[in-house]
Amino acid sequence: MNKACIVGGLLLAGIGAGCVDSHITDAILVTNDSAYTLHFEITTVDGGSFPLVTTAAPGETIRLLDGSQLSDGAGLTRDRCTVGDIRALADDGHALATWPAPVCATTTLTVP
Repeated sequence: MNKACIVGGLLLAGIGAGCVDSHITDAILVTNDSAYTLHFEITTVDGGSFPLVTTAAPGETIRLLDGSQLSDGAGLTRDRCTVGDIRALADDGHALATWPAPVCATTTLTVP
Protein backbone atom coordinates (compact mmCIF):
# COMPACT_ATOMS: atom_id res chain seq x y z
CA MET A 1 0.00 0.00 0.00
CA ASN A 2 1.42 3.39 -0.89
CA LYS A 3 1.88 6.34 1.47
CA ALA A 4 -0.85 8.41 -0.20
CA CYS A 5 -3.45 5.72 0.54
CA ILE A 6 -2.35 5.42 4.16
CA VAL A 7 -2.40 9.20 4.70
CA GLY A 8 -5.79 9.49 2.96
CA GLY A 9 -7.23 6.71 5.10
CA LEU A 10 -5.95 8.30 8.31
CA LEU A 11 -7.34 11.69 7.24
CA LEU A 12 -10.79 10.19 6.57
CA ALA A 13 -10.72 8.33 9.89
CA GLY A 14 -9.89 11.58 11.68
CA ILE A 15 -12.69 13.45 9.96
CA GLY A 16 -15.18 10.71 10.83
CA ALA A 17 -14.07 10.67 14.47
CA GLY A 18 -14.68 14.41 14.71
CA CYS A 19 -18.35 13.91 13.78
CA VAL A 20 -19.22 11.48 16.58
CA ASP A 21 -22.02 12.72 18.84
CA SER A 22 -20.73 12.68 22.42
CA HIS A 23 -24.27 12.01 23.75
CA ILE A 24 -24.41 8.56 22.12
CA THR A 25 -22.51 7.10 25.07
CA ASP A 26 -24.61 8.92 27.71
CA ALA A 27 -26.76 6.72 29.90
CA ILE A 28 -28.44 6.47 33.25
CA LEU A 29 -26.93 3.43 34.93
CA VAL A 30 -28.09 1.43 37.93
CA THR A 31 -26.09 -0.90 40.17
CA ASN A 32 -28.09 -3.63 41.89
CA ASP A 33 -26.57 -4.22 45.34
CA SER A 34 -29.69 -6.06 46.53
CA ALA A 35 -30.27 -9.81 46.71
CA TYR A 36 -33.13 -9.56 44.15
CA THR A 37 -33.30 -9.55 40.37
CA LEU A 38 -34.87 -6.21 39.60
CA HIS A 39 -37.02 -4.71 36.89
CA PHE A 40 -37.74 -1.01 36.53
CA GLU A 41 -40.48 1.42 35.65
CA ILE A 42 -40.59 5.15 35.10
CA THR A 43 -43.27 7.82 35.24
CA THR A 44 -43.70 9.37 31.78
CA VAL A 45 -44.28 12.97 30.68
CA ASP A 46 -48.05 12.36 30.65
CA GLY A 47 -48.01 10.86 34.18
CA GLY A 48 -48.37 7.22 33.16
CA SER A 49 -46.22 4.34 34.36
CA PHE A 50 -43.90 2.86 31.73
CA PRO A 51 -42.10 -0.47 32.30
CA LEU A 52 -38.46 -0.46 31.17
CA VAL A 53 -37.45 -3.66 29.40
CA THR A 54 -34.18 -4.23 31.20
CA THR A 55 -33.50 -6.25 34.36
CA ALA A 56 -30.56 -6.25 36.75
CA ALA A 57 -29.33 -9.35 38.54
CA PRO A 58 -27.78 -9.05 42.00
CA GLY A 59 -24.37 -7.37 41.73
CA GLU A 60 -24.96 -6.22 38.14
CA THR A 61 -24.63 -2.68 36.75
CA ILE A 62 -26.80 -2.00 33.71
CA ARG A 63 -27.70 0.83 31.34
CA LEU A 64 -31.21 1.75 32.46
CA LEU A 65 -31.89 4.54 29.94
CA ASP A 66 -29.72 5.39 26.96
CA GLY A 67 -29.74 6.40 23.33
CA SER A 68 -33.11 7.51 21.97
CA GLN A 69 -34.76 6.93 25.37
CA LEU A 70 -32.94 10.09 26.52
CA SER A 71 -34.39 12.22 23.71
CA ASP A 72 -37.22 14.65 24.47
CA GLY A 73 -39.47 12.88 21.94
CA ALA A 74 -39.43 9.56 23.84
CA GLY A 75 -41.68 10.93 26.59
CA LEU A 76 -39.36 9.83 29.40
CA THR A 77 -36.92 12.74 29.64
CA ARG A 78 -36.43 16.43 28.94
CA ASP A 79 -32.94 17.78 28.34
CA ARG A 80 -31.57 14.26 29.01
CA CYS A 81 -33.10 14.16 32.54
CA THR A 82 -36.09 12.11 33.69
CA VAL A 83 -39.43 13.87 34.11
CA GLY A 84 -40.88 11.36 36.58
CA ASP A 85 -39.85 8.89 39.26
CA ILE A 86 -37.80 5.77 38.47
CA ARG A 87 -38.71 2.70 40.53
CA ALA A 88 -36.68 -0.48 41.09
CA LEU A 89 -39.05 -3.40 41.62
CA ALA A 90 -38.49 -6.94 42.90
CA ASP A 91 -40.16 -9.90 41.16
CA ASP A 92 -43.13 -9.70 43.54
CA GLY A 93 -43.68 -6.04 42.58
CA HIS A 94 -42.56 -4.32 45.77
CA ALA A 95 -40.43 -1.24 45.28
CA LEU A 96 -36.90 -1.49 46.64
CA ALA A 97 -35.90 2.03 45.59
CA THR A 98 -37.46 5.14 44.09
CA TRP A 99 -35.55 8.05 42.59
CA PRO A 100 -37.49 11.28 42.03
CA ALA A 101 -36.96 13.35 38.90
CA PRO A 102 -34.74 14.71 37.65
CA VAL A 103 -32.18 11.94 37.18
CA CYS A 104 -29.85 12.96 34.37
CA ALA A 105 -27.67 11.12 31.84
CA THR A 106 -24.25 10.07 33.21
CA THR A 107 -25.77 9.32 36.64
CA THR A 108 -25.28 5.93 38.29
CA LEU A 109 -28.02 4.94 40.72
CA THR A 110 -27.55 2.23 43.36
CA VAL A 111 -30.18 -0.09 44.82
CA PRO A 112 -29.15 -0.87 48.40
